[in-house]
Amino acid sequence: MLNANRQRELTSNEVTAIKECVKEYRAEIKAKFPNKLLREDVLDLLEDYCKVVYYPLEKEANNGFHVADIPDKDGNPLTFVFINTAQTLEKQIFTAAHELGHIWRVDDYVAEKCNEKVDEELSEKIMNRFAAELLIPEEVFLELYNGEYDTLKEKTGKITLANMLKVIVSLMNQFCVPEKAIVMRCFELHKISAKSKDIILGETEEAKRAIDQRIKEIIRDNGYIKFQNPTNKKYITDYPVLLERAGKLGTIAQDKIDNIRKTFEMEKKKLRGRWMILLIESFL
Repeated sequence: MLNANRQRELTSNEVTAIKECVKEYRAEIKAKFPNKLLREDVLDLLEDYCKVVYYPLEKEANNGFHVADIPDKDGNPLTFVFINTAQTLEKQIFTAAHELGHIWRVDDYVAEKCNEKVDEELSEKIMNRFAAELLIPEEVFLELYNGEYDTLKEKTGKITLANMLKVIVSLMNQFCVPEKAIVMRCFELHKISAKSKDIILGETEEAKRAIDQRIKEIIRDNGYIKFQNPTNKKYITDYPVLLERAGKLGTIAQDKIDNIRKTFEMEKKKLRGRWMILLIESFL
């Protein structure tokens, strides 16, 4: 979901609107999750607003997506979000925040505030910035970034690429987000130039592989074992309880319940293509 590249930047008015939207939700979020940073709590926050399907699909390009307003048997709209748990935990966290932005219709908020139309490409950029503002609050980021930078900078006040990567990995650990999210936050808050951003994100495939390898080494050397490993979690919000309830009430035949349970444990290659339909149908 992180799409950093050479599209137009968000305007200052659009960024201001995104920040205002996040601010409006802060009190509600703080009441449920009092920690300064959301980190993995964003997954629990997402589950407050939709049914979340966690499942590993190794060859699926998307880190996640949402399916909105699917009516249940009583006509009540349900929203589902899929989180691909074949991706790393930090990518799942950013994806959850991104999809939460879709559920909260942050793009509509920005469109209204800025009196403009928002197409799909702009909507994705808005959601990425929303996720960054939610997971990587500016004030906290600047405090932590400046501390890390001051520790590793040269006497000239500048920093080497090798040490900048150390700063990025340390911030990844503190915010529990992917390296690209940290790099983009550095750029958005004017801590690195566009050229530096492109260098760190890899201007060529070869350069990207070299940077990724060095980041993996820093993660390993610092013992950040959560990072760059898939969780392969298989779960649906409230799924066991709802399935058990459906069986007791007789709203779903027992053979269908057994089939749903069997389907959910099938090999990934057998689920591909029909897995989302089958899982959603189990709620309808």
